[in-house]
Amino acid sequence: MVEPIFLQKAKKYNPDKDDIRDWGIQEKLDGVRIQITIDNAGAARIYSRSIIEKTGLFNEYTDHLPHVVEEVESLGLTNQILDGEACVSLYDKHDANFGYASGTLNQLVENSLKRQEEMEKIRAVLFDAPLLQKPYRQRYEFLQEYIPDDYRYLEVNPMLLNHKDEYLHEFNRVISEGGEGIILYNLEGMYKHSPARCQVNKHLLKIKDVNEREVKVIGKEQGVGKCTGTLGALICEDYREFSGLEIFYS
Repeated sequence: MVEPIFLQKAKKYNPDKDDIRDWGIQEKLDGVRIQITIDNAGAARIYSRSIIEKTGLFNEYTDHLPHVVEEVESLGLTNQILDGEACVSLYDKHDANFGYASGTLNQLVENSLKRQEEMEKIRAVLFDAPLLQKPYRQRYEFLQEYIPDDYRYLEVNPMLLNHKDEYLHEFNRVISEGGEGIILYNLEGMYKHSPARCQVNKHLLKIKDVNEREVKVIGKEQGVGKCTGTLGALICEDYREFSGLEIFYS
C-alpha cells in the first residue's frame, strides 16, 4: 500500500537572487492540490495535500472523483504518487475555479457527484511524481510518457523553458487571461518532502500577481467555533486611500 505524503511547496521567486535560466515554466493552477496514490496492484486513491488537524489523517477525495480514478487505474502504473491540482475547464482562469473545486470536493459524496453531473466534472492536472528519486526533468518526462493526450479527466500541465525572459512573457499572458501566476521548476532539482509537514523547496519557485498595500492594525477579534481561544481576525485601517475598515481573517 502506498501512503499519502506531505507534498512540497514553492518558494517565492526573488529576481535579485534566483537564477532561473533553463528552468521550466508552468502556469500556477488555481484549484485544490491533490495527490493520487497508486498501490502495487494498480489501485488508485486521491488525497489532499495535508492532514486534517482533528483526525490526523489526509482528507480523501477518491469517491468524489471516480472518473479520475478510472483513468489513473487504466495507466498500468504501480507504487507511485502523482502530484497535481484538481480543477475544471469551466472555471479555468477564473476566480470561481478554486471555490467550485473546493466546495465540490468538500461536500458529501452523493452531493459532490450530483453537482459535477449538473455542472462540470473536476479533472486532475498533474505536474510531478514525488516517489521517483530523479531530477525534475525525468519526473516530468515520466508523466508525459504515461499520461495519454486523449484522456478527458487526466492531463499533464504544459511546460515551457526559460532561456532568458520567457518567464515574463508567460507570466503576463497568464495574468492577462485571468490566471494566478506561474511556477518555475529547476529541471535538475529533486523532490523535497518530509514525514511531518509540507516543505518549501528552493528548486520550486512561484510568481503570483499580488495586490499589496500598507494597513494599520487597530484591533482584533477572537476566534469562534473550532478557533475559540485563538486570534480570529485583525481589524485594519487602510489610511492611504480609504477611511473605512477591513478585516483580515487569520
